[in-house]
Amino acid sequence: VGRAVVDEVMAGASSVAIGSTVTRAVVDATRLALAGRYDDASTVIGTVAARIHFETQPGANVAIRKRHWERAGVIDTHVVRAPTLPFRSEFEKHSAVHAPGVPQQGLSL
Repeated sequence: VGRAVVDEVMAGASSVAIGSTVTRAVVDATRLALAGRYDDASTVIGTVAARIHFETQPGANVAIRKRHWERAGVIDTHVVRAPTLPFRSEFEKHSAVHAPGVPQQGLSL
């Protein structure tokens, strides 16, 4: 899901799949790791690892990512269709810590 991108590249992966809204950071980390810059790749992925973990929670993951995209202005609503679990109000404060609406930055390649 992105958090282990450096490990996956070191183990031979040439690409990764992500289920998170921080695609820029994962792309940057993957490129750095593929270039053998593992420490830099780990630094980049470390800046978003907690957010990736939060966004990939079983059950509510789609609603959490949609709320983050809504906050960033990418989509108009975070409402999901059944059977997907909705974004619960108790997630809001924790969600704002991980995704305040500011685009994630990676290292220059």
